[in-house]
Amino acid sequence: MVSRRTYLKYLSSVSVVGTAGCQSQNSNSRNPVTVGRIDIGNLKSQSVSISVLLKSKDEIIYWNTFHLPPYDPKEGQESSEWDFNPIVEGPWQEEPAVIDALIGYVLTEDESTTAQTTQLLKLGKDHKGCVTLQIDLLESSDHIRTRVLKRDQPCYP
Repeated sequence: MVSRRTYLKYLSSVSVVGTAGCQSQNSNSRNPVTVGRIDIGNLKSQSVSISVLLKSKDEIIYWNTFHLPPYDPKEGQESSEWDFNPIVEGPWQEEPAVIDALIGYVLTEDESTTAQTTQLLKLGKDHKGCVTLQIDLLESSDHIRTRVLKRDQPCYP
């Protein structure tokens, strides 16, 4: 398993590169959102460590690392029927904000790192209000498939 220190070092170095030039962009062109839920699915045949960081302009809203086992479909079960693991319920913020999501994962095999990928996602371009962030790690690609889905129910009771 990759040490947390090694993973954080990798994630922070990629985040500096991934966010270069972002300060000059107009963040007002995005809608404020509240992330009410995060769904993570590992469809890879390897174990994976994935970190999810949600940040607004002023603060880190949410940050956690998950260690997921390899995907093991049950006989006769399609990958589209597979339940997401884990599901993290929010919200973690008091008011909607313009949010950036930095998602990074490390594939591990026999205590060594075999692949590293990071993706920066700017929330609020196509949605506003309460959203679900869906993250899929696909077997056939090193790409992280992300979707932002409008939630039917409100984030706050």
